[in-house]
Amino acid sequence: MDIQGLLRNNGELEFLFSQMNDGMTVVDAKVEGLPLIYVNSAFEKMTGYSFKECHNKNCRFLQGPGTSKDDISKIKHALANGEACSVTIKNYRKNGEEFWNQLSISPMKEKNGEISYFVGVQKDVTEKVILENTVKQQVIELEKTRERLSELVSTDPLTELYNRRYLLEQLTIQLNVAIRNQLAISICMLDVDYFKQFNDTYGHIEGDRCLRKIAQAVKKVYQRDSDLVARFGGEELVVISIGN
Repeated sequence: MDIQGLLRNNGELEFLFSQMNDGMTVVDAKVEGLPLIYVNSAFEKMTGYSFKECHNKNCRFLQGPGTSKDDISKIKHALANGEACSVTIKNYRKNGEEFWNQLSISPMKEKNGEISYFVGVQKDVTEKVILENTVKQQVIELEKTRERLSELVSTDPLTELYNRRYLLEQLTIQLNVAIRNQLAISICMLDVDYFKQFNDTYGHIEGDRCLRKIAQAVKKVYQRDSDLVARFGGEELVVISIGN
């Protein structure tokens, strides 16, 4: 099968390929390096390279620093084993601009099963990929925001312990867990003595710093997953602890 001769001698076929919206390439499977022997006008327009610039080159000249190694390996594996493959790969135009290329490669075999050519069809899906990546990033940012809002709803901003609202929500839940599993449950309230006098003497900034240190010291004692330490209000802390 002589693709080049077929295209030269069949003007209608050449015209048909030239009218395709998607890029089309043909590489010679029998020549080392798998050189390009045909590209249509859509490929030239997509990449910025003329057929003369592409001729006898391997398609990897379109690849660059941002091209996925996994995609490259997938293509190499398919070519080495005479298999079809499809990837969406980052390529680069002649002017250095990135674009996303939805590439499908198919082997063309002789009657005896020998592969003569690989035909590639390229579709520029840059806008689609950018949109998908933007949506993914927005989902990630929304999830981070949701987690942050959840923390703000359940966390006391001064001590970074759970707040009173979360404590009251968890009290019934933890009690039911203890009853269901026949475990002991302890509820302890801690009240910092003479805290008002400390604030009056050293000021509220030092008082806040002191309360944070006390809160973190209590939290270090109760580190199990079944322990819950919360700020009940003012200088009052509550600890719920399940088990021995």
